[in-house]
Amino acid sequence: MFAKRFFSGSKRLLRRQEGFTLVEMVATVALLAILIGMSIGALSYYFASRSVDVAAREVMTQIREAQSLALATGNTHRIDFSGSSGTSYVLQRRQGADWVTVKGPLSLPGGVSFNSASQPLFGNDQYIEFYARGVAEDGQMVLEGRYGKSKTVTVEGETVNVNVT
Repeated sequence: MFAKRFFSGSKRLLRRQEGFTLVEMVATVALLAILIGMSIGALSYYFASRSVDVAAREVMTQIREAQSLALATGNTHRIDFSGSSGTSYVLQRRQGADWVTVKGPLSLPGGVSFNSASQPLFGNDQYIEFYARGVAEDGQMVLEGRYGKSKTVTVEGETVNVNVT
């Protein structure tokens, strides 16, 4: 009798401890949803910042490539930022009186654009032109991303600098 009562009681005890209750599951899922929501916001902010960094590095690389091509070939090369979209640019070389596209159109990463209030200006033009000696007019452009992130790419004669603003 004792054995029967002992084993039947332990079965009831085990049955009660199997699995989770509905309240426990709902609480866990709600907590996970809150944590995931917070991390998505932080990741979105991080990737917006990174895309501006990547865009500045890509533009700087293309500017240096145009400068290198001008030095190597003795031919004038330019990067034209006057595209209508505000997110693309073209690498070109002079051929007689015309400009021939060497590379492009190249696009800025998603969410990044040239600042509409201060278009890229080099002298009075929306392009940077490197002459046979690799020299260009001074100028700058501002790249803007989401959440107010921006970078300024500055060209000073023979140098290309990226300034964080």
